Amino acid sequence: MDYSYYDNIRDFPRVSKAVFVKYDIRNELNKSASSGVATTKDISLGGLKFVCATPVKVGYIVKMEVKLETFTSIAAVGTVAWVENPKHGQYIIGVKFQPLQEKYRAMIIKFLNSFAPPE
Repeated sequence: MDYSYYDNIRDFPRVSKAVFVKYDIRNELNKSASSGVATTKDISLGGLKFVCATPVKVGYIVKMEVKLETFTSIAAVGTVAWVENPKHGQYIIGVKFQPLQEKYRAMIIKFLNSFAPPE
């Protein structure tokens, strides 16, 4: 089985789940490089991945509101960890969360645990 580089460096298990994320990606001058609403490709306690139509650079700051469930959203800040460009006009962005507030961390853990297989 082939694994990508990103699969091999994961610190946290991820869930392939589409949730809405409202994002504002900031460049090194703190100017908005891209903003919008997307759906995640996956999410973990360490970060998330989504598709963006604008090219951005590793290291840019991402301010996000992540809607985990119907009435549950978290505010988070992250850093662009990697960018892939599988086809023209589509950029898959991996975002590593900066330290989360404890209440948001607990909400993500609860969300992720809801997808764990029953024991």
